Amino acid sequence: MFESLYTFHEVNQIALKICQQLQVGDIVVFDGQLGAGKTTLIKAIAHYLGYHQDVTSPTFSLINEYTIDDGNSIYHMDLYRVNAIQETLDFGIDEYLFSQSGYCFIEWADIIMPILPLPYYKIEIQHVDAAHRRVIFHRIISQE
Repeated sequence: MFESLYTFHEVNQIALKICQQLQVGDIVVFDGQLGAGKTTLIKAIAHYLGYHQDVTSPTFSLINEYTIDDGNSIYHMDLYRVNAIQETLDFGIDEYLFSQSGYCFIEWADIIMPILPLPYYKIEIQHVDAAHRRVIFHRIISQE
């Protein structure tokens, strides 16, 4: 849907552009290397969606839930430490994926691709250099 080069100081502009495409119930998968800026972008998106407190990476808790101004939720998942799809099913990931009262933002989603409902959005963040990132935002409508 769009591709853009940005700096840390421009992350809010990218977040706003992404938020203009989203609606409650959407799932967004974030893909990028460690340190690429996935959580930083999620923080900025959460702000524009109406969450004004601290957003932290759920690396150890696996999921953080934030209630936004309109009463809906943001479900922020980090599946980096998950070793098997069954672990995600045990904590009830399907309830979050099929929730119509929140946005699902998922880092390191490779493990759940077989159960990820379509359509969903994918945000790829590429580390260009110390000051620049490239974001590629697109909608996935079929499994290839």
